Amino acid sequence: MSRDTRSNIGKIALVAGAISAILLLPAAHHAMAGEETSNLPKEITSKDGSPMVLVPEGEFIMGTPKASRIRQNEQPPHTVYLDTFYIDKYEVTNALYLAWVEANGGGAVEPAYLPTNLNSLDRSAHAQMPVTSIMWKSAKGYCESVGKRLPTEAEWEKAARGTDGRKYPWGNEPPTDELAIFKVNPQNWKGPASFSPVDSHPKGASPYGAHHMAGNVFEWVNDIYEDEYYQKTPTRNPQGPVRGTMNKHGKKLNTYTVRGGSAKSQEMVLSAAFRAGWSHIYVAPHGGFRCAKSVGIAGATGSYAEEKE
Repeated sequence: MSRDTRSNIGKIALVAGAISAILLLPAAHHAMAGEETSNLPKEITSKDGSPMVLVPEGEFIMGTPKASRIRQNEQPPHTVYLDTFYIDKYEVTNALYLAWVEANGGGAVEPAYLPTNLNSLDRSAHAQMPVTSIMWKSAKGYCESVGKRLPTEAEWEKAARGTDGRKYPWGNEPPTDELAIFKVNPQNWKGPASFSPVDSHPKGASPYGAHHMAGNVFEWVNDIYEDEYYQKTPTRNPQGPVRGTMNKHGKKLNTYTVRGGSAKSQEMVLSAAFRAGWSHIYVAPHGGFRCAKSVGIAGATGSYAEEKE
């Protein structure tokens, strides 16, 4: 074998080795990410004193199969990859939210506005009930003030249903009064007193330990709402659509996504894939929220929803 031939073979080997190393980088990254996740605590306490549960990085199935139901905004089912994040174990309570309002202008300073149902609130009896009757920007403002953020729609759905494609947080069995609070008769509705304390119904918790991700209150998430978004969701850390659903005049509606159903909801609405859009200024008497937090520099931290309207 000539010297030139040996030299060429050596060069080819070097190039092949470099290509192999490049191809192995993603696998190495995922291996390291998995190792880092395994070392993270399954539960932490956040700045506002509320517990948060870990949702490890990886793929999950988002959406509902066509055969299951005719709601087009949940279809098609698709695989999404999310970085590791934490999400509140419980919905934000009246006690936590009102303390934040009082520390930030007493309801007169945006976004720390008082809930509109204040007159029906008993601060002692309802302290551990989920806060309701607040706008999207107040929910967002609260989360950011305590070093967290609203979860993305994809994060919320993964935290609710895990990675096995289950229908409800607890599995595929139909909801019962032991698993969730739902279907409260309108004649029996008593406002804030009709909700359950945020740490109740432990048997209905999600695979990661988050309570009331079905029933109790609908929960604001960070994403702008669009009917057809599941038809074009990015496959990694989706942040919601650039623009929301348009009205017949071609104007973007200022709507944001809510998830999870409420104490007023029927069984169908408690599905982990159920999604709807509410006006950003709607102060729903059955709508609240919980917060999320990225891990390190990874995770979804930005959103089109942060752009000015």
